[in-house]
Amino acid sequence: MSTTSFSSIWTPLGTYARIMSVDFSSAFNNILPDHLQGKLSQMNVPDPGFKKANVISQLKHVLKAAITADGWTSFSQDHYLTVTLHYVRNGQTHEKVLKTKPVYQAQTGTAVAEEIDEILEEYGIKDKVVAATVDNAANMDVAVKKLQILKFPCFAYTLSLGAQKLYNCPAISNWAARIRSVIVWMKRSHMAKVVLKEMQELLKLLKHMLLLDVKTRWNSLYLMMKRFCEQFPAIQAAAIDPRIEKSMEKERLAKMSNDDLRKAKEFVVLMRKHYTSTLAVSSDKSPTCGEILPILQKLQVNYTLQEDDSAFTRSIKENSWKDLSKRYQDADIKSFLEEATILDPQFKSKVDKDEVLHRIREAAISAKTEAGADEHLEQGDTQGELFEDDDEEDYKAQQRMYFLWQLKKFSLPARTMMQFYSAITSSITVWYAGATIRDK
Repeated sequence: MSTTSFSSIWTPLGTYARIMSVDFSSAFNNILPDHLQGKLSQMNVPDPGFKKANVISQLKHVLKAAITADGWTSFSQDHYLTVTLHYVRNGQTHEKVLKTKPVYQAQTGTAVAEEIDEILEEYGIKDKVVAATVDNAANMDVAVKKLQILKFPCFAYTLSLGAQKLYNCPAISNWAARIRSVIVWMKRSHMAKVVLKEMQELLKLLKHMLLLDVKTRWNSLYLMMKRFCEQFPAIQAAAIDPRIEKSMEKERLAKMSNDDLRKAKEFVVLMRKHYTSTLAVSSDKSPTCGEILPILQKLQVNYTLQEDDSAFTRSIKENSWKDLSKRYQDADIKSFLEEATILDPQFKSKVDKDEVLHRIREAAISAKTEAGADEHLEQGDTQGELFEDDDEEDYKAQQRMYFLWQLKKFSLPARTMMQFYSAITSSITVWYAGATIRDK
């Protein structure tokens, strides 16, 4: 006999789901009870408070971090804000989704800033976040400014915006519209799809479906044209097949010239670097800020006008680079990217070394000096408590150890430190021996 009850479980979004629990314990009482108990123990729902406490404990050791934040809408039209933390520890990159928070008010810049600030405060990392990667929405721009951290536009999204500018050029959009209408017709016609598959097999082409572009979908125009070039012989053969009834699109396909194919091939060759750049910065683990300047340099060379460029090619280059050339021109962001590039072993030769290395060196020395001063003050306070009952001379002797502590921070060999200490003590001994009572 089994019993049925209802209970609630915690979901990752912090909501509760009502589920039906069926108790089969009486039915399986004598059937492998140990094995059954082990399986049931694996189904325990972890305590959300325990997981959160672990994350907060881990983040205490993080010195600096960056966040990514974005708003999104579920299929049921519920709105959420997700904040993810990124940091480096022991030479390894780590990321943690801090929270996916349901939002119930207009997502103005001020509202988004308050929501992000609340999440960072909750995990105790507000003062550790130095940069935020967000999209180019106006509310995100205002939110990051209010948080007073460096705003870093999403580079993959920036590349996509550059590619979308091609739709605004009449020469490109009109040409793309002709090819798009043919693809739409062939995808909608059942017989056209059957004939296309037969022609692919006859011409020994890959049996790929034709692709259709969507303006807001990254690289979809490039992928549509690449597939069109690949399947063009099969498309032409299908157009003259008598089994396909005549239509306006079929006549348009029959009139499609080799010039349209030539333009498609030019487009694919020219936009390939744009496409591969988007893939490189969209991966989960490998992308770093050090890639951005080298990629922009390559794209600048790729989109530089040449004397033998056709009018169609010039249109692609001008419209693609016009938008990208305006990005990442802020002085703080540019300096940040230069330093990230030179610290990346893959791309350190892509920027002016002397100037950037000088900035990094000065920043490192400044940070080291501040850290040393803070540590010295802490050590001095501790020593003051330990030796407050001792003679004043003993306490001063402890203070003079400061120089050895500083030398140790710069990883000097033990032999050098001993020589330094011996020189100081010898000098003091010689001075003391020859000093008068007044000097002492």
